[in-house]
Amino acid sequence: MDDPQVIDAFLDEGSAAVDDVAAALADCRFESRAFGEIDPAGCASLLPTLVLVDATGAAGVAFLGDLDPDHVAGAPIVALTTDGEVRAGVDATVDVTAPAEAWVRMVQDLLR
Repeated sequence: MDDPQVIDAFLDEGSAAVDDVAAALADCRFESRAFGEIDPAGCASLLPTLVLVDATGAAGVAFLGDLDPDHVAGAPIVALTTDGEVRAGVDATVDVTAPAEAWVRMVQDLLR
């Protein structure tokens, strides 16, 4: 069996948005960190396959603003939003109010 893809998730504590994504990508392993637990420059040390940022609140939007592609060792960055608005500097945006079928394939493609 192949090792699961590692997704680093940065979120506010108790983020329902990330829980929904994790349920849709059950074959992946999530390593979650709360905002403030690690700064954007430290993300590369986690060796992510994909970086998922809960940008449904101000802390996530600010985290994305400080996140540089060098901070994630070239891993794609996906922003979770509730408005579908594309965030600068990300590879993809997921509107968590949409059903998983609308976005799960896009995230899976980023993992390949």
